[in-house]
Amino acid sequence: MNVLVTSAGSNPSIGIIKALRLAESIDNIHITGIDINPAHLCAGALLSDEFIQVPSVYEEEKYVDAILRIIKEKKIDCVFPIHDHELTVIASLKKQFPTLCFWAVNDQAIIETCNDKIIATEIAKRLGIKTPETFSGYKNIPEEKFPIISKPLNGVSSRGICIAANKRQLEDFMNRKDEKKFLIQCFIQNDAEFTIDAYSSYTGKFYGAMVRQRIETKDGIATKGVTVNNALLNDMTALYLNEIKYKGIANLQFIRSKGEYYFIEINPRFSGAGILSICAGFNSPLFTIMESRKEVLKPFSELDLKYGLYMTRYWQENFAYAANDIV
Repeated sequence: MNVLVTSAGSNPSIGIIKALRLAESIDNIHITGIDINPAHLCAGALLSDEFIQVPSVYEEEKYVDAILRIIKEKKIDCVFPIHDHELTVIASLKKQFPTLCFWAVNDQAIIETCNDKIIATEIAKRLGIKTPETFSGYKNIPEEKFPIISKPLNGVSSRGICIAANKRQLEDFMNRKDEKKFLIQCFIQNDAEFTIDAYSSYTGKFYGAMVRQRIETKDGIATKGVTVNNALLNDMTALYLNEIKYKGIANLQFIRSKGEYYFIEINPRFSGAGILSICAGFNSPLFTIMESRKEVLKPFSELDLKYGLYMTRYWQENFAYAANDIV
């Protein structure tokens, strides 16, 4: 089984590689990792069986040529795209070359729906899932609605977010931005944050999910967390993913305030701390490989899921020599 994992130096990619290594049911798996950085500057390179440096996805023509060449030369069976922009490019390749390999990615329309925070929020509201109050502009928000959070529509993690305590702070921030590219909502003081690692079959039906509470985060990625059995969040996730006819791996973010759960966002990819769900028995990369081989997934109710499993993280250094001396 030959697998290609993109952006091999990122947390989600490393999580997928670890997940595939943990899957005892996959025989003779060979993982090719790719990244824009050379091997000695890419942590996932040492975890892969083979590593190839590729052009940036923003150099789309060169990137596509490299991906197609690698798939053909390495006889790749399944591709896991990771970076947000890679998703759209590889979704396009899936449409052009549907039988070249198994593309672990949704159609482009679904990716765009998930990545646009306004559209994603409107879907949740339509389904009766609570969301923070959203505003169409920032200039006439009453003072009693503050604090206000403003975040890029297509943002990643916590980058580009502003939490404004009053109207002056919000205006100072938004005056330097394109208002049409931001989601503006009431900032809700929460008592807990949750990520739901979910999987929907490539037939388009929700399979199951693992809910984990985020105890500590750094740069938007959980560094401490615990798996929890929360039927309500599981049900809301199923409702949402079935509504948009989602396929494959996803992660959704919710917060809890005064006993109420609020939808925050959906990401159409594997999450940065998804390794916790994997080690708790919910191995979504394995589910993907099984479906790529046309194997039937066992019923979700038969998975040996571990609730109350805590995760903490620490740095692990990798050392390597460069192919050429660095000056």
